[in-house]
Amino acid sequence: MSSPATIDLAEYPYVRLDSGEYSVEISTYGGGLRVCEYGGKPLVESYPRGDVPPLSSNAILAPWTNRTEDGAFDFAGQSHQLDINEPARTNAIHGFVRSERWDIRESTDDHAVLERVITPRNGWPWKLTLTVDYLLTPQGLRVTYEVTNVGDDAAPFALGVHTYPTLFGAAVDDCVVSVPVDMKLELDPTRLLPTGEETKLATIPMLADLPEGLALAGVLLDDCFQASDKGDDDRVTVLRHRDEGVEKRRVVMSTSANLPWFQIFTADPAAGHGYPGRGRALAVEPMSAPPNALRSGRDVVVLQPGEKTQFHWGIKIEE
Repeated sequence: MSSPATIDLAEYPYVRLDSGEYSVEISTYGGGLRVCEYGGKPLVESYPRGDVPPLSSNAILAPWTNRTEDGAFDFAGQSHQLDINEPARTNAIHGFVRSERWDIRESTDDHAVLERVITPRNGWPWKLTLTVDYLLTPQGLRVTYEVTNVGDDAAPFALGVHTYPTLFGAAVDDCVVSVPVDMKLELDPTRLLPTGEETKLATIPMLADLPEGLALAGVLLDDCFQASDKGDDDRVTVLRHRDEGVEKRRVVMSTSANLPWFQIFTADPAAGHGYPGRGRALAVEPMSAPPNALRSGRDVVVLQPGEKTQFHWGIKIEE
């Protein structure tokens, strides 16, 4: 997981929302969550004000998700070369907007809209407008993303969210996660790019329990999974305590049907990438397209001039 270089965030404001027992703080650096709490207890991993989000914490990933091999891809008969921002693996990773300033278009006690215009640059000749709508109610948080092609040519697009759910700060090794996936996209271990192979989860002993509940104790992951069903209903991810006599409440994440891919990552100091102040942490990253999608074209949205599309996710506590 790469992170943007350290910068001065003193001039980047935050937006706070409150509703019932829920509270949220959004950073205009990257437009993602810094804080999401219920009754003052965290539902996502946080980080100090003024810091760059560590390990892409809760970042918005656009206009592509995950990795693009060598930063190179073809679209509409033209070749493009993105800047390499994961030099150890020679990849372009996670798009642009996670390290750019977002504009606040609307802000009330429980609702905020932020906007970022994706402008042409090296390897990316298209202009898009991306908005993120945060709505907080006593029932939880709902986040909606809308992207519009405001340029003159068809443009590729994919979106992901680098969420780090946590059950009130419980140790990852005390938790169980269930994610509504049934296939694993095999990645090569060096560059974490797809090999072209896919495996049914039911045939993988360590991961077969993931759809119903995978105990996280000692588990190390940086893997990509797919929900192969094509339904229109939201998909539901649940993080719960392994001993529900200790903590009966669960963190529930819902994701729109057009986010069928999930990169699941465990930050771990033993693997050289601990989450600051926490050590072990869990990222569940819903994505509209898999790694290397700009090269493969798989599930990339093609937006015609003036066309728009939406994605959404949400998070709440359930008994």
